[in-house]
Amino acid sequence: MVSLNLILCAALVPKLFPRKSHQSALVHILPVVWSLIGTTPSAAGGVASSAASLRSATTRLVGALYLEVGESLLEVANNTASVSIRARQNLQNIIADCGNVNRC
Repeated sequence: MVSLNLILCAALVPKLFPRKSHQSALVHILPVVWSLIGTTPSAAGGVASSAASLRSATTRLVGALYLEVGESLLEVANNTASVSIRARQNLQNIIADCGNVNRC
């Protein structure tokens, strides 16, 4: 259910950004993103299908955000004290994976 909600959020991102300023939209979306990328399990080891589904939905959400705001997503992460080093690294990895295989 959580991953379905994330997929729906990812689908809403392009519709939300043209109507609102990036700043106001990011205020509501980014806390969720920081939480998810800080806790999303890695691909290593035997990942349960629910974890893989959550990781996939998180990737789609981050990819949708990145397409809308570009490099400013990384800048905000780097300038937000509450974003852990692990979350920043996960964000960079997700964005790199999206760009390498165009799968976000």
